[in-house]
This record gives sequence, structure tokens and C-alpha cells, in this order.
Amino acid sequence: MWVLILLLFVFVLALLVISILMSNIEIKLLIHKSGRYERIWIGVRVWHGIIRWRYEIKSIQFKGMEEGFNLGVQHKDNFGTGHAGSYQDNVNKQKIRRAVDWVELWKKHIYGIWQWLKETFFKIKVTQFIWDTEVGAGRAPDTAILSGLTWSATTMITGIMTRYFRFTDMPRLEVVPHFNIPYFSTRVVCISRIRVSQAIGAVLVLIYRMMRVEGGLRPWRIIQSKAS
Repeated sequence: MWVLILLLFVFVLALLVISILMSNIEIKLLIHKSGRYERIWIGVRVWHGIIRWRYEIKSIQFKGMEEGFNLGVQHKDNFGTGHAGSYQDNVNKQKIRRAVDWVELWKKHIYGIWQWLKETFFKIKVTQFIWDTEVGAGRAPDTAILSGLTWSATTMITGIMTRYFRFTDMPRLEVVPHFNIPYFSTRVVCISRIRVSQAIGAVLVLIYRMMRVEGGLRPWRIIQSKAS
């Protein structure tokens, strides 16, 4: 009897693990700027939405070259009992310099980091990409020039993205000119997916590449201990 229960438990557990590994990590990104209105929204859904995480920047205020940008942030998830909150954050020169230092560390302590990024990005499927922009310079000739430049910039950036990510549908780009008034508004919606098994595989490959560098994981332990 106990053997049957154990086998049933193992079978159900195996089905659960397979279901998780074959499911997708869905990432939705929304960037919207219109006048004084700014919004950056990132939502992550795992295992058909059973696990969810959301991060949203609701306001961006420039405080000067020294203080940088002040961000109004909200976040929410359903891990365990769920967590939600809002706080003020800022992006200044010190944080930007720290981010640049981290990039240099990744380049130095991870073997073939750019190749890993390229391989990982190509595993991500972009199922929807929309980029709408409205521009106006107040005068028709200037607006026509600005619209052309905007169209060139959006198509160039989107073209670069198609080289590194797999688009399952054609990107939808639109530039709408406003000839009589100065105006600017832009909205980007991007939905992408990657299988959980592929994401775990990418992490394992990353750890392997870390270990191939002289010293292995030791430099990362030192960095972590200094950070804590």
C-alpha cells in the first residue's frame, strides 16, 4: 500500500516538474511617455500565471546632475502570502557608475559573456511588439523632418532587436505627425516568452562559464561578501 502511495506521489511530482519546465516565462514591458506623463511597467508571469511579479515606475522627475532622476516605484507579487508596496528610488551618477563597474566585472569574470548573451537572447520569442509615436514641431516643414527622423530611429532600433531576438510576428510601428502644435508621445508594448527549461539551462551555462575563468566562483564570493 505504502509503495503504491509513494509511486503515485513520485508520478504526480514528476508531472508537476515537467509541467513547470515546459511552461513559459512571459514578460510584458510597457513604456509610455506623453507630455509630463511617464510610465514604465514590467510584468512577469510563470507557469500559466500561477506565479506573478509586477514592477512599475509611475513617475520620473529630474532633480539635477548630482541627484539624477527621482523614481516613484510600485511592486507586487504573489510569492507565498504575496508582497506589495511603493517607494521612492533614484538614479544618479554613483548608481550609473556602479552599473558600469558590474558590466566590467561580468566581462572580466565570465568566459564568453557576449556569446552567452547572444545565445540566450535568441531563445526569447517576441510575440508582440508595438511602437507608436506622435510628434509635432509646431510648423509643418519642421514636423515633416522630425517625423522622418523619428521613423528612421524607430525602424533602426527595431531592426537591431530583430537580429538578437526571435520575432514570431511582424513589429507594428507607427509615427503620427501633428503639424500645428508642438507635441511628443511615444508608447512601446513588448510581450516576450522563454521556456522555463531554457531559462534554467541558460543559468547553468552561465555558471559553467563563470567557473571556466581563472579563480572560478571565488571572485564572485568576494564581491558578494563586500556587497553585504
